[in-house]
Amino acid sequence: MEAIVVTGTRIRQNPLEQDTPVLTLDARDLERTGLNSIGDVLQRLSISGSPLSTRFNSSGNFGFPADGGGINAGASQVDLRHLGSKRVLVLVDGLRWVQGSSGSGVSGAADLNTIPTGMVERIEVFAEGASPVYGSDAIAGVVNVVTRENFEGFAWSGRAGGGYSGGGETRELELSGGKTGERFSAFLSLDYVDQAELEASKRR
Repeated sequence: MEAIVVTGTRIRQNPLEQDTPVLTLDARDLERTGLNSIGDVLQRLSISGSPLSTRFNSSGNFGFPADGGGINAGASQVDLRHLGSKRVLVLVDGLRWVQGSSGSGVSGAADLNTIPTGMVERIEVFAEGASPVYGSDAIAGVVNVVTRENFEGFAWSGRAGGGYSGGGETRELELSGGKTGERFSAFLSLDYVDQAELEASKRR
């Protein structure tokens, strides 16, 4: 018997019990990309849209929208299927992550640069909308960042390059260290990012 694939149905189902396709990226996958930012990794997925990031950014918001829909300088967001960063819910260990700041108030999207890459164990991307479970801010999907439970020792990563003919060279360095005891767990991450400016008139 050949396999039967159902692409659509009118049978009533409970949306809370349906299976959701999940794309999982573990720490080794992040290392293979050669990138030091979670935002840069997610923005290279096939389902990613065109979020504002450090590659296209200015201080504050563009037009200062009243809903705080802009982005703070140096921030990095995630967009799924071009539905907007405000419609993607970012979780850290299953809990909602704090939204980033913007020129006209609190932004409606999370800043992925506030999550150190060194403490990430894996990233789970829900490729479909999950608004019945999480609300209207998960219409485009959900990104869940799972952190390491116990981090011992030190780790570092660096990256340089990414320039164009008119400038835009980038240098990134991340240092991470952690210690776990019987009654405590501590983690420290230091990130340094230097990206040269690149004017639109010089870009060829």
